[in-house]
Amino acid sequence: MEKSIWRQCKRKNRYRDEHTANYYRRRFEQERGKKLDYYWCPYCNGFHLTSVEIKIKDYDFEETRRPVIAVG
Repeated sequence: MEKSIWRQCKRKNRYRDEHTANYYRRRFEQERGKKLDYYWCPYCNGFHLTSVEIKIKDYDFEETRRPVIAVG
């Protein structure tokens, strides 16, 4: 891992799962009155909060989705 990316990641709060990240996202939105989002970080295998709006097409949900089983 590049040192600069690791330094940036290390300075941020890391949330171990989506549920926890979403909990703090809602809490901080209420406290600060600013819209937040969260994203999965491949460098620390956790989630971080961001004030930048994440577009679904730019986010790789494969790491966090459960497999879908077709029933037919």
